Amino acid sequence: MKPERPPDLLSRTSLLRLLAVMLLVISPHLLRLPAWESALVLSIAAWRGAAAVRQWPMPHALLKVALTLAIFAGVYASYGRVWGQNAGVALLVVMLALKLTELRERRDVMVTVFLLYFLLVTHFLYSQAPWTVLYLLLSTVAITAVLIDVHHAGHARPLPMTLGPDAVAKPAADAADVRAVSTAARTAVDTAGRRRRRKVWAQRHDDAGRHRPLGAQ
Repeated sequence: MKPERPPDLLSRTSLLRLLAVMLLVISPHLLRLPAWESALVLSIAAWRGAAAVRQWPMPHALLKVALTLAIFAGVYASYGRVWGQNAGVALLVVMLALKLTELRERRDVMVTVFLLYFLLVTHFLYSQAPWTVLYLLLSTVAITAVLIDVHHAGHARPLPMTLGPDAVAKPAADAADVRAVSTAARTAVDTAGRRRRRKVWAQRHDDAGRHRPLGAQ
């Protein structure tokens, strides 16, 4: 029987960095949300940080389901619906916070990171000022740095290494190697195809010569 693979747990440092980036991304929205939702999001983030430091267990599934239903009811009570610009953004922010209650392994970070990228775009629904563009660029760099850090095997990398050019150099070199191999493969396939076409054409020409009448020129 194949042994079960141990979970690739997220390091405490990486998790705390992810929490910091999440607060950076959602901070402008916290000023627009109802007070109860902002307090709930900050409470969940604070609890998750404490749970990472003190090694607390994750909440039970029934508690998370009950909390999710209560949040849907709260958003509906605050906005009169759960769709639309304001209600949709409010629901997205609190669902992002709830994702922290089941964040344990490295692969779980992918959903959180994609939610963070998507949540960045929603800031343009409220402001298109130049400072917004600068803020989004800073947030994008921070999210990408966390993504690189999380996928680094072993312990968390120091921030200078995560944000430095070496973090991008290896993926770029790997991509260049893949392109080189792909180009060589296409060249080999094209060369083989041309040779095969020339061989088929020559064979047809020889067959036509053998079947030509003796008196034909």
